[in-house]
Amino acid sequence: MFYLENSNKAWGYSLFCMEKGITLIALAITIIVLLILAGVTIATLTGENGLLTQAVNAKEETEITSEKEMISLAVIAAKEKDQYVEFDKEDLQEELDNLAGKEKTMVYNNYLEKYQVYFKQSKRYYEVDKDGNVNYINVSNGEKKLTINCVNSQI
Repeated sequence: MFYLENSNKAWGYSLFCMEKGITLIALAITIIVLLILAGVTIATLTGENGLLTQAVNAKEETEITSEKEMISLAVIAAKEKDQYVEFDKEDLQEELDNLAGKEKTMVYNNYLEKYQVYFKQSKRYYEVDKDGNVNYINVSNGEKKLTINCVNSQI
């Protein structure tokens, strides 16, 4: 940009050239800093301990806790029907249907005085003993886990 300046000497005008702008080195440094910041941000979001992974794990743990709580409530209600003595598969299934919705769960008897509860939507299995203790069975492929014990078998 050019402009004229009035100098006090002899009323003459002088012509100055004002150069404004960013140098190539400053531009390169700025881009490098931005790339480093982007790399740190992406590493924070992804990875084994990244925010996204932690959010997915927290969601899964919350769902498991919610399902276990639902089973515990169903066990209490099923025991209440039988005067707090014991509960059977049909009572547990009926109470789970009331809490989770019809046909959203399945109860299996594994013949060890325990029941297995399957949540169809989440494809998770839980084991319930006769005292009402609930344990999560970690099956990653969604297949049914059966526990089989041989009683009085001879080899």
